[in-house]
Amino acid sequence: GLHPYYLSRLVKEECGVSLHRYLLNYRLAVAARMLEGGEDNVENISAQCGFAYCSHFINAFRSLYGMSPKRYAKTHSTKK
Repeated sequence: GLHPYYLSRLVKEECGVSLHRYLLNYRLAVAARMLEGGEDNVENISAQCGFAYCSHFINAFRSLYGMSPKRYAKTHSTKK
């Protein structure tokens, strides 16, 4: 029941980032946990986290975590 601009302003005040950035970071954090589990490949995780294009997912992930999703999965895998 909130106006989109009002919601965006509230998120910015509480979290210090825009609503778009907050949601993007959340989706990337979910993807990172999925990559750590090693249960699926990058393309499927990208789609499951709501990215229409895998290339967009890879670029956003690299921007936030400083490495590609594939490299992140190799270095942070909890699967033995």
